[in-house]
Amino acid sequence: KALWQSIAKSLVGLLSLSVVVLRILMTNLRRKKEEDKPWKLLHGDVFRLPVQNSTLLCVFLGSGVQLAVSLFLLLVLAIFKVASQAKTGSIIEGGLVMYSIASVLAGYVSARMHKTLFKPATASRRNQCTRLAAILVPVVVFG
Repeated sequence: KALWQSIAKSLVGLLSLSVVVLRILMTNLRRKKEEDKPWKLLHGDVFRLPVQNSTLLCVFLGSGVQLAVSLFLLLVLAIFKVASQAKTGSIIEGGLVMYSIASVLAGYVSARMHKTLFKPATASRRNQCTRLAAILVPVVVFG
């Protein structure tokens, strides 16, 4: 009998705390609806297209994706012991191979971002963006 009373008390306590939390959330949501107007005034400035150096934005985004994917794949290789410290140079070799493989993704992401930002973008400008993604960051970092 004492066990069931303890369970019932716990359930009543849990229910009352849940009601309190739900009441606080509902109050905050009502308050947020009333405070929504300043955001509507600000969203035009936040979501406008970049005017200057927008191609560089696309290039650096593609290169960042390339670097992130190559590091992730290198970590996967290290976890599965394909690239380990026991084999001399295998981590560096794996990193260079993964960086080279991820370059395809860098070109795709930079071209896709360029196409998304500029709807009437010509193919020659997208190709230029892809070429810059392949050349700019490696030349600056390793050159």
